[in-house]
Amino acid sequence: GQHPSSGYRGFAGGQTPFYRLVPKVGFTNKFRKEFVPVNLDRLQDFIDRGKVDAKSPINMKTLYDAGMIKKAQHGVKLLGRGAKAFPHTIDIEVSKASQYVAATSRWD
Repeated sequence: GQHPSSGYRGFAGGQTPFYRLVPKVGFTNKFRKEFVPVNLDRLQDFIDRGKVDAKSPINMKTLYDAGMIKKAQHGVKLLGRGAKAFPHTIDIEVSKASQYVAATSRWD
């Protein structure tokens, strides 16, 4: 019979269960590439603390060794927060950059 202890998890006693009332939403792309975001203000903080050397080339291994990123499976994306107050000229190798950073960077 229909007792509270019988049935399965989510059993609503003849009423439509909640998990069937709520529609499936969205789509999960299994080929999505997740880039680790790195903002310039955070990079500035690591340079000021001496964890990253601004004079040498900065790549993903440098950022990982400094503790700035945990893992970069698909790469690192450079974002522009703090770009106006960023005083250093750096040589950095990243997978992607935001449009703002790409437009304001110096390519000499």
